[in-house]
Amino acid sequence: MKLRSSSQFRAWKSARHAGALLVACTLTVLGNQQPTAVAQDLTTAIQFEPAHLADENGDRPTDPAALLYDIRSDPGALPITAPDGHHITLGEWQAVRGEAHISRIPGGTELTLDVSGLVPNGVYTAWSAFFTESPFIVPNAVGFGAAGKNDGSEGTLIADENGTATYTVEVPPGPLSVRGEAPDYVLDGHAAYLVSGAYHIDSQTHGAVPGPNSVGAFSATFIPEPSSVTLALIGAVGLVGLTSVRRPATT
Repeated sequence: MKLRSSSQFRAWKSARHAGALLVACTLTVLGNQQPTAVAQDLTTAIQFEPAHLADENGDRPTDPAALLYDIRSDPGALPITAPDGHHITLGEWQAVRGEAHISRIPGGTELTLDVSGLVPNGVYTAWSAFFTESPFIVPNAVGFGAAGKNDGSEGTLIADENGTATYTVEVPPGPLSVRGEAPDYVLDGHAAYLVSGAYHIDSQTHGAVPGPNSVGAFSATFIPEPSSVTLALIGAVGLVGLTSVRRPATT
């Protein structure tokens, strides 16, 4: 087997090098690009939060019938109960569903949560978390605080008897209740904005901080849409990758 011609091989090798260079340049551009909030209105799914949960043995629960405890306490020390007193199971906890929506408004961001599958008559609070890089988990947030006013006075949502709740609040720019600051629009200059819902076992809220007896119950993550420049570069890389890595025909 041999190449059809040395000139064909040289052309293929040159194209391959060009493709590699474009990939390298693109990765550099993407790596240096600051997150930009292209979309002014975004909707994302709300999901149940598995963190801080333990079964009666202190292990991560997997059986839907497992009774839940707060993993931050000693195993079995703090059962997660409903307002009616019954012990909540994993199956009940996993029933949370819904949508979260953000939109840019004058003076900040409007956040709306439509949630079902909550603990009936349960007391929850909403929290904002801001990230400059992944992974998008609260301990890695550069900013964290109560949704709405930073005194926590606007952060409470209460489920109805069917376990549903609709919550709307303005997230203003400025200092957050725990650490960091919120931008003018929650995605400006950030890689992600996460809304976290905490369930309060004792039905008591604590204003500017989550407080004791609170367990993360649900979350929704918003990520900026890529800019048109980024999409064009990614498309160019894909095209070069398809055309330049093919070896020339052999005979």
